[in-house]
Amino acid sequence: MSRKLSYYNGNKTRERFGRRHSARIIPTLSVLVLSTLLLIWAAPPVHASGSVVQQNSKHIPGGPGAVAFTSSVSYGHVIVVAIDTYTWTVPVSSVTDSFGSSYVAAVSLCNITADGCSAIYYATSCWSGSDTVTVKLTFPSTYFDVFIFEVSGITTPTASTGTGAGTGTAVATSSTSFTTEGFLIGTLETFRVDTLTAGSGFTASAEPSGDLFSLNEYSTSGVSSPTTFPATISQSDHWVEVGAAFNSGVASASCAVGVNLHLATYKIVNVQVKLLQGSTLLATRTVTLSYASPNAKVVFQSLLPGIYTVQVNGYSVRTQATTVQTTTINFVIS
Repeated sequence: MSRKLSYYNGNKTRERFGRRHSARIIPTLSVLVLSTLLLIWAAPPVHASGSVVQQNSKHIPGGPGAVAFTSSVSYGHVIVVAIDTYTWTVPVSSVTDSFGSSYVAAVSLCNITADGCSAIYYATSCWSGSDTVTVKLTFPSTYFDVFIFEVSGITTPTASTGTGAGTGTAVATSSTSFTTEGFLIGTLETFRVDTLTAGSGFTASAEPSGDLFSLNEYSTSGVSSPTTFPATISQSDHWVEVGAAFNSGVASASCAVGVNLHLATYKIVNVQVKLLQGSTLLATRTVTLSYASPNAKVVFQSLLPGIYTVQVNGYSVRTQATTVQTTTINFVIS
């Protein structure tokens, strides 16, 4: 005996005949997942060394604020965010983006005499497409600048970080070592209006329009380990700088596929959830749902970015890995 299984796909509904099961399963997908169904899974490219794919920056008086990449971001790449504020304490409360990526605070430092703080955050992108990074503050900052980078071919977490603060024209952090040079970034805040001459092997980032005190430099080659992220500013001034080094390689697995299960019947149902990549079975979970416990969430964690197939009692939905915080698929069992 056959029965019909309905898939809700945007504005269209299609039906097909499937195998008989003890419970009816209706998978409903969010708009975010629907946009990825036509993608064909492929492993993220392996790069021999770090490469800056694109960068952008913005001066945001007062904050909070958002900075968008001008082109689509690719999954598997690392997003690095440098933040400079005209404050005495680090006011960053959160860093988020359009994909719901989980950002990690790499390093931060403040210098009261410079009236400034600098910080660096990073995340592995689990999605592809348009991306905007949003930085929220715990309190306003008169001068607030954000630099964003999409970098391929680097690992996470950081290999090491450095901090420094002082007065003069020579800027440097504590000594920072790394195994292979993938991506190096130094960001600093000064007390007065200065211009930056990047250190040997580094490139100065373009200052955002309206900026007065934030300076930034980066490198993907030509700097030997260890480094102090050296730079020179145009006049003797109070300054604070932080730097982060990322080794070359493939970013750490930090993506996930989440499945919400809901039982809309009075039965007791054993639900088998499988995760596949192509034809390879990666993991299997079994969940028992009942009238007393009708809801369950199954999350497959520590995945590399890519396209996966989720099977619930034999019925499949393809989706792209995202972050643990984002629910990707809802299954209603009736």
